[in-house]
Amino acid sequence: MVKVGEFTPKNVKSATDFESVAELFRWLEKRGWKNKFFDGVTRDIVDETMKNI
Repeated sequence: MVKVGEFTPKNVKSATDFESVAELFRWLEKRGWKNKFFDGVTRDIVDETMKNI
């Protein structure tokens, strides 16, 4: 994931740039990274909620 998202020390301003894993994934997705396991199929309430947002 580090290689795919180009998440390197030179791309990060400081160690406190990310306060959670969710922020890390949001940053990666903004840069074009897509989870290869996501296939768009609604499997649970979380998937349904995300689709409705």
